[in-house]
Amino acid sequence: MADIIQIRRDTAANWAGADPILAQGELGLETDTDKIKVGDGLTPWASLGYLIDAGGYVTADQVGPLAVPSAIAMALIFG
Repeated sequence: MADIIQIRRDTAANWAGADPILAQGELGLETDTDKIKVGDGLTPWASLGYLIDAGGYVTADQVGPLAVPSAIAMALIFG
């Protein structure tokens, strides 16, 4: 039998309004921004930093050329 791990989730506005304290290691997902925070058992939601901000990542469903800073591009081309 498989175990189910569920991540606590809500909208950014609801998280901000409730400002809960997540248990140590508990994950909280903003369903409208795809951002994730991890609790420490002490710090309110508003004071936690984001663990993952998926908005800054390129996803497989994005189309078009990828803009890469020139220094990175040169390293990729010339190793």
